[in-house]
Formats: sequence, C-alpha cells, structure tokens
Amino acid sequence: MDGRPFSQQTFTCAHCNRIVVVPLRAKPDECGGFCMLEFKPICPKCQKIGTCTPFEKKLEAMEARGKLLAAIG
Repeated sequence: MDGRPFSQQTFTCAHCNRIVVVPLRAKPDECGGFCMLEFKPICPKCQKIGTCTPFEKKLEAMEARGKLLAAIG
C-alpha cells in the first residue's frame, strides 16, 4: 500500500466476532456463510464448524463462569 486511505467492504462474524474483509467482486460463498438461525453472516472458519453458537451466548457463559468462580472464592 502507498499509505493512502481506502475503503473495503467488511462484516463481523455473528459466531466469533471476527472482522472479515470481503474481496472485490467475490462470490458470496467465498466470504463465509450465512447463519439461518440468526440471519447474520458468519466467517469461513465458523461455517466449517457447522453449528450455531452466537457470540453473545459465549460471552454469557464466560460471565456465568466468572460469577461462579467468584462465589466459590
């Protein structure tokens, strides 16, 4: 790059919160997939996993674990 600003299409994966850059003139299946349960785009890595685990659920599980560990001492 020559240091000049540019714009690029991106989306955030609904399952892992990764930012995915969409190449110019890319076919939809080259960019990842689409979660039909959440109606949101997902990255190629999460598409290969094949299960729907929303990022929000992962955060809630981490918070619950933290609260449990704090309560245990």
